[in-house]
Amino acid sequence: MTAKPRAFTSDEVRDQFLDHMRLLVHDCASHPRATLKESLEGLMFSVLVMLDGESGGMPPYHVIPCASHIAKQNAIVDGENYYRPFELPEGTVDVHDGQMLHELFYKR
Repeated sequence: MTAKPRAFTSDEVRDQFLDHMRLLVHDCASHPRATLKESLEGLMFSVLVMLDGESGGMPPYHVIPCASHIAKQNAIVDGENYYRPFELPEGTVDVHDGQMLHELFYKR
């Protein structure tokens, strides 16, 4: 228990998220009798369970396309469909927070 409860920071949430992903990889690797396909399916299922908020005390996560206004305009010019531009409301804790998760995954 902390002295004065507070909201997690983006860095803390990102660390929790990536640590949990690493745990899922470890758990998946601990089933040596599974085929590669079974292992990958199990890992993907576990990631989806985590995103749904049903794993390791993690909250649910929204998975949304975060396209820019420029990407929308470029798609329109090219005659293509586009993702709606999205901006997080101010004060939202963002797992990405300007970071590339795949670049941070192996840094621990």
